Amino acid sequence: MPSHLAATGPAAGQPALPDVFTAAAAAAAGVSRHAVAHRLRTGRWIALRRGVYCREPLWSVLDERGRHLLRARAELLAAGPGRVISHESAAAAWRLPLPAAGLGPVWMTEGDLSHTARRGPGQVLEVASLRPQDVVLLDGMPVTAEARTVADCLRHLALADAVSVGDRALHGRLTTLGEVDEVLRFQGGWPLITRARTARGLLDGRRESPLESESFVAFWRCGIPLPHPQVYVFDAEGRFVAVVDALWIGAGLVGECDGRTKYDFDVVGRRDPETVRAALLREKVREDRLRATQLGVVRWGTWDVRHDLPGLARRISAALATGDLRRFTGSLRTSRSPSDVIDLRPYLR
Repeated sequence: MPSHLAATGPAAGQPALPDVFTAAAAAAAGVSRHAVAHRLRTGRWIALRRGVYCREPLWSVLDERGRHLLRARAELLAAGPGRVISHESAAAAWRLPLPAAGLGPVWMTEGDLSHTARRGPGQVLEVASLRPQDVVLLDGMPVTAEARTVADCLRHLALADAVSVGDRALHGRLTTLGEVDEVLRFQGGWPLITRARTARGLLDGRRESPLESESFVAFWRCGIPLPHPQVYVFDAEGRFVAVVDALWIGAGLVGECDGRTKYDFDVVGRRDPETVRAALLREKVREDRLRATQLGVVRWGTWDVRHDLPGLARRISAALATGDLRRFTGSLRTSRSPSDVIDLRPYLR
């Protein structure tokens, strides 16, 4: 059990049971059916699915990801051997981004092709071939391996969610494009493989946040040229200015995507207002230094991408139309190293 959950174990005199346990395990520990019903009725135990439970103190301290993974353990207990946590549930287990709409049912894959796929309110069961390299044990659970998880998400998740999962897996070096491509070749005749190939073409492990990934997908949908991610900007004297989320180099236009939680203390546990003001001041100074190099700057947030994409597209298109790299007075690199300088001559033709 993780150390931060150690306090949720059984109190003195309570039966010793694992984090997730079945009715049969409770009976074996001496808990009668009446006592089980009483614990459920009074909220001391939580029913993760029929006949599988956890204690309320454990449930109460977990976030959406943690609760989903408890339900995944419950589904595995009820299913018995042979099934594997997969798709968005495996992505949750690998600490990859969650779908924008939140986690739904637990996804599992059955490797025995004689079974039948099915979908219910609490579980999605896929039936598909599982090679030995496609399955690992993660925190004691059978889970699809990193590359298989990404490939399955590329096929089944919404495009922005799929790219966010893939980008994070690449950025965190959980897997490589070559490994993902190998799985996609194996899945060549499977359902939704065309969808996966579209998402695969948009992956870029340089992106650092789900909002960056979602934004690049939104630009692609709108026909806006994709910018370079994570570019290092230096001023005319060679002093480091900033790493920018996106840069349309030919137009000398910086793109900065800021999630609301970056500044809004109501969203991040009522952060101290002075801390928020200091963050805003730092961002203003940073933007002023970028503009001093004669780069244009356009900013957007989650709301713009999800609720006003046409407006955001118009703002970016207008800025691209008036941008001009020839005004830029600094230099650009792909890292802090002087050897990684970007040659601007092709963009000035």
